Amino acid sequence: MNVLDHEEYKKWALIRQGGKFRYVLKWILYFFLFMTLIHGFVSLLNGKEFGIQEVLTVLAVSLLVGGIGSLLRWMIFEKRFQHSHDRNPPG
Repeated sequence: MNVLDHEEYKKWALIRQGGKFRYVLKWILYFFLFMTLIHGFVSLLNGKEFGIQEVLTVLAVSLLVGGIGSLLRWMIFEKRFQHSHDRNPPG
C-alpha cells in the first residue's frame, strides 16, 4: 500500500517536523544500543571483556546499518507521505 492512513499520516508529519538528521541519529542510537546489548550478552557467556576494538567495531556497524536503514525508511515514508498528502490534508 503506497498511501498512509490518517493515523500514520499524523505520526509521520510529526516525525518530519523533527527533521531527517534527528531521525537518522535516533535509529543509529537504537541500533548501537541493540548491538551493545547483544555483544555484551555474548561476551558474558564467553567470559571475555570489551576491548576498544570491539567497541569501535560495534560503533562502525551501528553507524553503517543504522544510517542506511534509517535513510531507506525515510525515503519510503516520504514517498508514501507525498502520495497521501492529497488524501489527508493538514489540519
